[in-house]
Amino acid sequence: MAVEGGKDSKIVKTSIDSLIEFIKSKGTAIEISTAASALGIAEPIAEQWAKILEEANLIKISYRVGKMFVEPITLSPENSRIV
Repeated sequence: MAVEGGKDSKIVKTSIDSLIEFIKSKGTAIEISTAASALGIAEPIAEQWAKILEEANLIKISYRVGKMFVEPITLSPENSRIV
């Protein structure tokens, strides 16, 4: 966990935050093993986090030839409103 910000303002950044930021920075579907390697975490942990992020509608998971791929979800203004 990292803390960012100035003297009076602090933003806590967790490893799962780093995962979502990495996925968003790629902007396209990437293999979860690539993300895990880049962040220095075990692939099973990255897979669990990806499932949590998908449940929160932050990323989309797909499978190709038995491998997990993740990509960011971008919401249109119409779909991002809370009803």
